[in-house]
Amino acid sequence: MLAETGEFGFTTGPWVYEQDGTGKKTYGHYVSVWRKQADGTWRVILDVGIAHQEPKPHTGDVETRGERREFKPVDQVESRRALMKADREFSRASATQGFAKAFAAHASSDARLYRTGSLPARTEPTEEEGIRTWEPEAAEVSSAGDLGYTYGTQEVQLPDQAKKPFPYVRIWRRKPGDDWKTVIDLHLEEED
Repeated sequence: MLAETGEFGFTTGPWVYEQDGTGKKTYGHYVSVWRKQADGTWRVILDVGIAHQEPKPHTGDVETRGERREFKPVDQVESRRALMKADREFSRASATQGFAKAFAAHASSDARLYRTGSLPARTEPTEEEGIRTWEPEAAEVSSAGDLGYTYGTQEVQLPDQAKKPFPYVRIWRRKPGDDWKTVIDLHLEEED
Protein backbone atom coordinates (compact mmCIF):
# COMPACT_ATOMS: atom_id res chain seq x y z
CA MET A 1 0.00 0.00 0.00
CA LEU A 2 1.32 3.44 -0.90
CA ALA A 3 0.59 6.77 0.73
CA GLU A 4 -1.10 9.39 -1.45
CA THR A 5 2.31 11.01 -1.87
CA GLY A 6 3.86 7.93 -3.44
CA GLU A 7 6.92 8.33 -1.16
CA PHE A 8 5.94 6.07 1.72
CA GLY A 9 4.36 2.63 1.79
CA PHE A 10 4.45 -0.92 3.01
CA THR A 11 4.59 -4.39 1.51
CA THR A 12 3.62 -7.68 3.09
CA GLY A 13 3.74 -11.26 1.96
CA PRO A 14 4.92 -14.79 2.65
CA TRP A 15 8.51 -15.90 3.25
CA VAL A 16 10.13 -19.35 3.33
CA TYR A 17 13.46 -20.26 4.90
CA GLU A 18 15.04 -23.58 3.92
CA GLN A 19 17.92 -24.90 6.01
CA ASP A 20 20.93 -25.91 3.92
CA GLY A 21 20.94 -29.56 3.03
CA THR A 22 18.18 -30.59 5.41
CA GLY A 23 15.10 -29.77 3.36
CA LYS A 24 13.49 -28.45 6.53
CA LYS A 25 11.44 -25.32 5.84
CA THR A 26 10.14 -22.56 8.09
CA TYR A 27 7.29 -20.32 6.91
CA GLY A 28 6.05 -16.90 7.82
CA HIS A 29 4.93 -13.45 6.68
CA TYR A 30 6.89 -10.21 6.55
CA VAL A 31 5.87 -6.57 6.78
CA SER A 32 8.29 -4.00 5.35
CA VAL A 33 7.83 -0.22 5.48
CA TRP A 34 9.53 1.71 2.67
CA ARG A 35 10.42 5.37 2.12
CA LYS A 36 11.45 6.89 -1.20
CA GLN A 37 14.80 8.68 -0.96
CA ALA A 38 15.70 12.04 -2.54
CA ASP A 39 17.49 10.23 -5.41
CA GLY A 40 14.32 8.24 -6.23
CA THR A 41 15.46 4.91 -4.75
CA TRP A 42 13.44 3.11 -2.11
CA ARG A 43 14.86 2.17 1.29
CA VAL A 44 13.39 -0.17 3.86
CA ILE A 45 12.95 1.69 7.15
CA LEU A 46 11.25 -1.12 9.08
CA ASP A 47 11.27 -4.86 8.41
CA VAL A 48 9.55 -7.35 10.70
CA GLY A 49 7.72 -10.64 10.45
CA ILE A 50 6.12 -13.63 12.08
CA ALA A 51 6.58 -17.39 11.71
CA HIS A 52 3.62 -19.73 11.14
CA GLN A 53 2.66 -23.08 9.68
CA GLU A 54 2.96 -23.80 5.94
CA PRO A 55 0.29 -21.76 4.12
CA LYS A 56 -2.03 -23.06 1.44
CA PRO A 57 -1.44 -21.64 -2.06
CA HIS A 58 -2.95 -18.16 -2.53
CA THR A 59 -6.02 -18.16 -4.76
CA GLY A 60 -7.40 -14.65 -4.14
CA ASP A 61 -6.95 -11.46 -6.08
CA VAL A 62 -4.03 -9.14 -5.58
CA GLU A 63 -5.12 -5.95 -3.86
CA THR A 64 -4.44 -2.71 -5.68
CA ARG A 65 -5.05 0.90 -4.82
CA GLY A 66 -7.01 3.41 -6.89
CA GLU A 67 -5.67 6.60 -8.35
CA ARG A 68 -3.88 9.11 -6.16
CA ARG A 69 -5.68 12.24 -5.06
CA GLU A 70 -4.16 15.65 -4.67
CA PHE A 71 -2.81 16.28 -1.20
CA LYS A 72 -1.38 19.01 0.95
CA PRO A 73 1.78 18.17 2.88
CA VAL A 74 1.14 17.97 6.62
CA ASP A 75 3.23 19.10 9.56
CA GLN A 76 5.32 15.97 10.20
CA VAL A 77 5.87 16.66 13.90
CA GLU A 78 2.17 17.25 14.53
CA SER A 79 1.16 14.25 12.41
CA ARG A 80 3.54 11.92 14.32
CA ARG A 81 2.22 13.34 17.60
CA ALA A 82 -1.37 12.64 16.52
CA LEU A 83 -0.49 9.08 15.53
CA MET A 84 1.27 8.45 18.86
CA LYS A 85 -1.82 9.83 20.62
CA ALA A 86 -4.08 7.45 18.66
CA ASP A 87 -1.89 4.50 19.66
CA ARG A 88 -1.93 5.58 23.34
CA GLU A 89 -5.75 5.90 23.23
CA PHE A 90 -5.93 2.40 21.76
CA SER A 91 -3.79 1.16 24.68
CA ARG A 92 -6.02 2.87 27.27
CA ALA A 93 -9.11 1.33 25.67
CA SER A 94 -7.44 -2.09 25.70
CA ALA A 95 -6.63 -1.72 29.40
CA THR A 96 -10.23 -0.90 30.32
CA GLN A 97 -12.23 -2.90 27.73
CA GLY A 98 -9.89 -5.71 26.70
CA PHE A 99 -7.96 -5.87 23.45
CA ALA A 100 -10.79 -7.34 21.34
CA LYS A 101 -13.22 -4.47 22.03
CA ALA A 102 -10.52 -1.82 21.71
CA PHE A 103 -9.40 -3.28 18.38
CA ALA A 104 -12.93 -3.07 16.99
CA ALA A 105 -12.96 0.67 17.71
CA HIS A 106 -9.42 1.47 16.48
CA ALA A 107 -9.00 -0.76 13.43
CA SER A 108 -10.06 -0.32 9.82
CA SER A 109 -12.61 -2.75 8.39
CA ASP A 110 -9.85 -4.46 6.37
CA ALA A 111 -7.30 -4.72 9.21
CA ARG A 112 -5.13 -7.81 9.50
CA LEU A 113 -3.85 -9.47 12.67
CA TYR A 114 -0.31 -10.88 12.52
CA ARG A 115 0.39 -13.32 15.35
CA THR A 116 3.28 -15.76 15.73
CA GLY A 117 2.08 -19.28 14.96
CA SER A 118 -0.94 -18.16 12.88
CA LEU A 119 -1.43 -16.99 9.32
CA PRO A 120 -2.27 -13.29 8.98
CA ALA A 121 -6.02 -12.93 9.19
CA ARG A 122 -8.73 -10.37 8.54
CA THR A 123 -10.61 -11.19 11.66
CA GLU A 124 -11.65 -9.73 14.96
CA PRO A 125 -9.39 -10.70 17.85
CA THR A 126 -10.91 -12.89 20.54
CA GLU A 127 -11.01 -12.36 24.27
CA GLU A 128 -8.08 -14.83 24.37
CA GLU A 129 -5.92 -11.85 23.35
CA GLY A 130 -6.26 -10.78 26.98
CA ILE A 131 -5.49 -7.33 28.33
CA ARG A 132 -2.73 -5.59 26.39
CA THR A 133 -1.21 -2.26 27.30
CA TRP A 134 1.63 -0.43 25.61
CA GLU A 135 3.43 2.82 25.14
CA PRO A 136 4.54 3.59 21.60
CA GLU A 137 8.26 4.30 21.32
CA ALA A 138 8.17 5.98 17.90
CA ALA A 139 6.02 6.82 14.91
CA GLU A 140 6.63 7.73 11.27
CA VAL A 141 4.11 9.14 8.81
CA SER A 142 3.90 9.96 5.13
CA SER A 143 4.15 13.59 4.08
CA ALA A 144 0.41 13.49 3.28
CA GLY A 145 -0.35 12.24 6.81
CA ASP A 146 -2.42 9.34 5.47
CA LEU A 147 -0.16 6.36 6.23
CA GLY A 148 2.15 5.67 9.15
CA TYR A 149 3.39 3.19 11.69
CA THR A 150 4.07 2.93 15.40
CA TYR A 151 6.12 0.46 17.36
CA GLY A 152 6.96 -0.28 20.95
CA THR A 153 6.67 -2.85 23.69
CA GLN A 154 3.38 -4.07 25.05
CA GLU A 155 2.54 -6.02 28.16
CA VAL A 156 0.12 -8.88 27.74
CA GLN A 157 -1.97 -10.14 30.65
CA LEU A 158 -3.62 -13.48 29.94
CA PRO A 159 -5.89 -15.19 32.47
CA ASP A 160 -3.93 -17.01 35.20
CA GLN A 161 -0.55 -15.93 33.78
CA ALA A 162 2.05 -13.33 34.65
CA LYS A 163 2.36 -10.25 32.44
CA LYS A 164 4.74 -10.71 29.53
CA PRO A 165 6.40 -7.98 27.46
CA PHE A 166 6.42 -8.33 23.65
CA PRO A 167 7.36 -5.98 20.81
CA TYR A 168 4.60 -4.78 18.50
CA VAL A 169 4.30 -2.89 15.21
CA ARG A 170 1.16 -1.25 13.87
CA ILE A 171 0.60 0.15 10.41
CA TRP A 172 -2.02 2.91 10.41
CA ARG A 173 -4.09 4.62 7.71
CA ARG A 174 -6.03 7.88 7.93
CA LYS A 175 -8.65 8.71 5.33
CA PRO A 176 -9.57 12.37 4.76
CA GLY A 177 -11.73 13.65 7.62
CA ASP A 178 -11.31 10.43 9.62
CA ASP A 179 -9.28 9.24 12.60
CA TRP A 180 -6.17 7.06 12.39
CA LYS A 181 -7.16 3.37 12.05
CA THR A 182 -4.80 0.42 12.28
CA VAL A 183 -4.55 -1.77 9.16
CA ILE A 184 -1.87 -4.19 10.39
CA ASP A 185 -1.52 -5.21 14.02
CA LEU A 186 1.63 -7.32 14.43
CA HIS A 187 2.67 -8.82 17.76
CA LEU A 188 6.04 -10.55 18.07
CA GLU A 189 5.13 -13.07 20.74
CA GLU A 190 7.17 -16.17 21.45
CA GLU A 191 5.50 -19.46 20.70
CA ASP A 192 4.77 -21.61 23.74
